[in-house]
Amino acid sequence: MKILITSLGSNTAISVVKGLKLTKIRYELFGTDINAFNECAGSSFVDHFFQISPVKNKKNYERDILKIIKKYKIDCVIPIHDLEVDFNSILQQKYSKLTFWAVNNQEIINLCNNKFSASLKAKELGIDVPAILTSGIPNKFPIIAKPLEGVSSIGIKIFNTQKEWLVFASSHDLSKFIVQDYIIGQEYTVDCYSSYDSVFYGCMPRKRLETKAGISTKGSTIKNEKLQDLCCRFLNAIYYRGACNMQFIESKGIYYFIEINPRFAGAGILSYKANFNSPYYTILEACGHALPTIEDSNFIFDLKMVRFWEETFYET
Repeated sequence: MKILITSLGSNTAISVVKGLKLTKIRYELFGTDINAFNECAGSSFVDHFFQISPVKNKKNYERDILKIIKKYKIDCVIPIHDLEVDFNSILQQKYSKLTFWAVNNQEIINLCNNKFSASLKAKELGIDVPAILTSGIPNKFPIIAKPLEGVSSIGIKIFNTQKEWLVFASSHDLSKFIVQDYIIGQEYTVDCYSSYDSVFYGCMPRKRLETKAGISTKGSTIKNEKLQDLCCRFLNAIYYRGACNMQFIESKGIYYFIEINPRFAGAGILSYKANFNSPYYTILEACGHALPTIEDSNFIFDLKMVRFWEETFYET
């Protein structure tokens, strides 16, 4: 089994590699990144590493990826970064028989990546979302403004007063943001998987105990049937396939939908270690194998993760 994982310098990609290494699958790992081998933290985690063009240069990126897939007969491509997920969806449509592309179609990805569209879909399905400000001046604070297609916590602003909001509103294009009530409560990330051949397979909720730059650095797996039901309802409604992560905030017994990311999660390794191993599920399906019966899985709840930095050294 030959597996290609992109954006190997990211926490997410390294977590996916670690997840695969928890299994007994015989595989050969290929990795890509826009940085050189000795400037990419995850390059030493794979058997073969390639520096490729940034995905923003679509023509060159397509050339580089296809060259690797064809030359090494890659069985499965797992794009990691949001922009790569989006463009690999286009490549999947153009070269569907070339390999197994672990992505959804463009319509689903666009819905998920747009926080406003995703929130409206959740609301339509009867899932609670923080109140959305669509026009006028808010009279209730605090509120939060998030870029419609933002990544992690980049560009997010919280306003406690009308004065703060008016300064921001006068200098930004509000059509590029979703503005909502700011809910204070317990944050959750739910790692989900839906079969490429059927429907929602299962999920692993994680309590976010500490975050840095939008990435969970301390967390704990939990069993929560309410979150499982909300994720199942949303993902089946949009015919989602493969891995994703959904985020919620619980306040006063209400679980508010925050966003969905149509990709693996940066702290997904916690779920993989707890035996909800979505990279493994992806490879099983890429090989044409059936997923294990969910009741037979030995999930580990109340498994706590505390992360630390680890250096990679290269001689130049």
